[in-house]
Amino acid sequence: MIWEKRRRVLMQKLLFEPAWDKALASQDREYIKKIFEETKDAAPEDAISSAVLRKAVNHKGERLVTVLIHNRSSEEEVFHDRTVELQKEDGSSEEKAFTLPIAVPPYTSMPWTFIFPAKEAEEDFVTQNIKLIS
Repeated sequence: MIWEKRRRVLMQKLLFEPAWDKALASQDREYIKKIFEETKDAAPEDAISSAVLRKAVNHKGERLVTVLIHNRSSEEEVFHDRTVELQKEDGSSEEKAFTLPIAVPPYTSMPWTFIFPAKEAEEDFVTQNIKLIS
């Protein structure tokens, strides 16, 4: 059991989608690598989880939440109309379906930004977590 867990930890790798890989500033890349090292072993094996990297509001008032998606399963994870729940510190939440143009390979972590519609009076929203729902 210890060997199996250790083997899986060693297998988890960080992947940048091609457009991200091209456009990502070196300091952002280093920050993502740091968060990857800190969070890659946090969720149970054979699970899909995420770690929030950044939160922002764009010029249209849309809420952008950049996360590191961890696929710790042996299966490729496809996001096609996958529900993502934005969980806020006040206990409220909202859901939106997303489709990613790339699948997350097995034992791979990948950053992604989810964009939620604008909400009135939420210029400085506080997000506690993003939950990836099957």
